[in-house]
Amino acid sequence: MSAKDFDYLNQSIKTYLLKLSQKTPFPGGGSVVALIGSLSSALINMVLNYTLGKEKYASYQDELINIKEENDKILEKFSQYIEEDSRLYFNIREYTKKNPPLANKYLIESVYLHFDICKEIIKIISFADKLISKGNRYLVSDAIIASKLAFTTFKIAKTSILVNIKCIDDINVLKKVLLDVEKLEEKIEDLYKKTTLLMDE
Repeated sequence: MSAKDFDYLNQSIKTYLLKLSQKTPFPGGGSVVALIGSLSSALINMVLNYTLGKEKYASYQDELINIKEENDKILEKFSQYIEEDSRLYFNIREYTKKNPPLANKYLIESVYLHFDICKEIIKIISFADKLISKGNRYLVSDAIIASKLAFTTFKIAKTSILVNIKCIDDINVLKKVLLDVEKLEEKIEDLYKKTTLLMDE
């Protein structure tokens, strides 16, 4: 197996789904976490692109441009994580028996990859929250779907963290990450509830 085996971004969706469904470890759940996060971010950009430059939403132009710039960075990062998760998991499997400390290092990297996803998710939900009221009114449903996908992404990224963290030797990493995830979860759930209220209006 080589690096090209994880070159998902240059392959078709059909190829990715075929690989995902086969009896192979790559791609796996962690890659899917990043994929769903990427879809959420991409939907945010779609709503933005249908809103920016329209006279009706001109009063929000500067705010939405700033959101677009930040969301572009998140989308790029999440897209790379679709592949990076598989590379990390390959190394974890490769070194678990022959070099446990190195495998532990890759496990920690995997935890922080998913923790980074968790940190970015609150931004995506915040973007969706703004777009439900300030974005193109014909794409409100897309902003809502983006918010729901983002919320789901946080929950499954947290699951990946909890699974991987059980195998990590460094108790300090375990405690700090779990505490930080819990704090993030409270903020995200509060924001998501607020956004959900907008959805129902």
